[in-house]
Amino acid sequence: MTYEVGTKVKLTGNAKVTEQTVVTGSGAGTYSQERGVERVSTTFATLTGALYLAEDLEGVVTVARDAESAVAEAKEMLASYDKAVSEGMAPQEELRAGLARSVTEAGKIPTTYTVRFDNGLILEGFGGDLLTTA
Repeated sequence: MTYEVGTKVKLTGNAKVTEQTVVTGSGAGTYSQERGVERVSTTFATLTGALYLAEDLEGVVTVARDAESAVAEAKEMLASYDKAVSEGMAPQEELRAGLARSVTEAGKIPTTYTVRFDNGLILEGFGGDLLTTA
């Protein structure tokens, strides 16, 4: 099932937070929580065990990233590179080839979602199989 931005969703089961599900902030071990207009960032030194989000935790989809939008982003990066070269930047063929490959590869990615949960955590990388409409 696909979800539009703004859709209220909930987790279909306990969801383990891994390297593939990135908590927003300045890096691993950091999370951000918003309270009104105030933004609070906290860094914790080390997690001694796995971090899970509980089944039925509700939130709102804030970003839906599908293959079409990923291809558009990759094409935009390639166009920016080509424009920079036309404006005098020295061409770098390996870089251009990598950008061209990213256009092809982007068409293969599954749809993922960024969700702002009611507890304040904002996580990206959720597949549709972990979510259901709340």
